[in-house]
Amino acid sequence: ELYVWTIYSNVFSVQSDSVGRERLGYGGDLFVTSESGLYAFDMSTFYDKILGDFRDSIRPNKAYTQMAPWIGIDNCGFGDGSGSVDWAAVNYGLPIQMYQFYGNKRLLETQYEHLIAYFNLIQKHAIDDILDNGLGDWNSLENHPPGNWNPPYCDVPGEHALTGTAIYFFISQSLSVISRILEKNQDSI
Repeated sequence: ELYVWTIYSNVFSVQSDSVGRERLGYGGDLFVTSESGLYAFDMSTFYDKILGDFRDSIRPNKAYTQMAPWIGIDNCGFGDGSGSVDWAAVNYGLPIQMYQFYGNKRLLETQYEHLIAYFNLIQKHAIDDILDNGLGDWNSLENHPPGNWNPPYCDVPGEHALTGTAIYFFISQSLSVISRILEKNQDSI
């Protein structure tokens, strides 16, 4: 019952990250809670709308934003106002979940060209298949010494290689799954 009321409090146009704080539609927060939302509710229309918001917010360099609708926050992205790779992963994982729950192949088809474009972008940034991008552990005491809650944690070389590469792998595997579902085997990775 507590979970249900939490969702009710967090789904007004966007699935917000906190009922008492920012109330912004961050991709990372959405992705870690989307599966439980799918089990508890019929989220087909709501999640379809949110993925449309992310598509509408794609930056000129083909990168996804950190949140949708986009309001200008661009932590640790690839320039042009883009967000980090870890928050962009929702655009790959959620369409697969929607397909698994509802058989929604149309959503995969709608997302596909954007997923390919973003993958091509991050692939260019991966050096020897290592992607040093993302937010990493931005809440660690090392990144946030007392009194300093806004350090330049994105600018530390090598700091995000573990999580960035893990998300890069997740995105490549997800794109491969989507390519097979859509019978675009030439794009299978």
